[in-house]
Amino acid sequence: GTFVLVFTVGCCVLTGSGTWNATAIASVLMAMIYAVGPVSGGHLNPAVSFSLGLSGNIKYAKVFKYWVAQLLGGSLAGAAVHALLAPKALSLEPGASYTAWHAVLAEFIYTAMLCFVVLNVAASRRNNPPHNGNQFFALAIGFVIVAGGYAAGGISGACFNPAVALGVDIKHFGFGWGIVWGLAELSGAVLAVALYRLVRPDEALSEADAQRYTALLPTKCASEFLGTFMLVLTVGLNVVMASPATAWSAAAALMSMIYALGSVSGAHFNPAVTLAIVASGRNKCSAKDAFAYTLTQMIAGVLAGLLCASFHAAGPNAAKTFALVPGAKYDACGAGLCEMFFTFVLGYVVLSVATTRDPPQQQSEHPFHFALAIASCVTAGGNAIGAASGGELNPAVAIGVAAQDLSFGFFLVFALWELAGGMLAAIAFRVTHRVEFSEPEKV
Repeated sequence: GTFVLVFTVGCCVLTGSGTWNATAIASVLMAMIYAVGPVSGGHLNPAVSFSLGLSGNIKYAKVFKYWVAQLLGGSLAGAAVHALLAPKALSLEPGASYTAWHAVLAEFIYTAMLCFVVLNVAASRRNNPPHNGNQFFALAIGFVIVAGGYAAGGISGACFNPAVALGVDIKHFGFGWGIVWGLAELSGAVLAVALYRLVRPDEALSEADAQRYTALLPTKCASEFLGTFMLVLTVGLNVVMASPATAWSAAAALMSMIYALGSVSGAHFNPAVTLAIVASGRNKCSAKDAFAYTLTQMIAGVLAGLLCASFHAAGPNAAKTFALVPGAKYDACGAGLCEMFFTFVLGYVVLSVATTRDPPQQQSEHPFHFALAIASCVTAGGNAIGAASGGELNPAVAIGVAAQDLSFGFFLVFALWELAGGMLAAIAFRVTHRVEFSEPEKV
């Protein structure tokens, strides 16, 4: 599995398309996890194995055995690419105009995200009850690479895996930048375990106590902070790096974090979605929780935007501004209406796929479609109206983009249109899903 992954990375780097490389790598990672997961767990990454060892899910003896196999697979794949595609050669170094610290930070953050998603979707009890494991684990894991690949590819190369770093740095046998990247990635795994324990304290409980466990509001707010922060950071880095796939990358980040944290807080990550859920009734989210969620989401958005600003200032597009304003030739009303419509679509889909009763024909309590459907709204809206309004569809994303450029002039306008979209979603849901407001039939 690791050989296939690293060989694909190497070929993409030397002969692939910058527009599709991250998607290609994410696709092969997802495919190989589904293929070899039943055999070995499908780690394919020393940082992932390390995080599972630290969290107590596998023994350290197995971690070290997996490290040997993964690093051997990565180095052989790197050597194979080097021999096959010579005279072109793989190299690993910080992106244009970035320092090693920027590259190391990018690797640290997105490796932490990757390991965090793995722990939540593949190891947590709530996402994997006995005899009813989820179907989405590899989809969630693979699409972290779509999120981070486009966001951080121009900063660090987006390895997020010591075996990939070794393979790409094969001409130095991993002792160039490869070892630096590897240490950053292993450190990210440590952070992932700490955050996993923060949002899932029930993992330390007995089976009986875990069944009775209900997340407290601080735990749910931590979940909302992490999901919103990674979503806004991914959007912001794509923006300041002038990525060709901002909407696709943002949707991938949203999808992966919804799969990871949906069973903790509901994974709103968006004040407009929180408003839609509250306004739709059925006691899915209390007013107290909604206020705390919204405040947490906005704080996460601002902090992620400020972090993006530091990358922007050091990056190749430092001379350009990326303000929160309507697109060229569009006025505030037109941009706002665009935001309202696609935020309505997003909110309506969330209500329809994530807050309704499970249909009788559904075979699993953990189907794959809910986060994929929600994220697809971001792909659709981001591409459809990106030129008109930016396609934020989320006040937390809007304030993050504004904070990145310290351009808050249009923030309130955008946020109000987006919140209006959330309210319209709740109204439409009440009309089309009347069965959700009746008592379920007794069997």
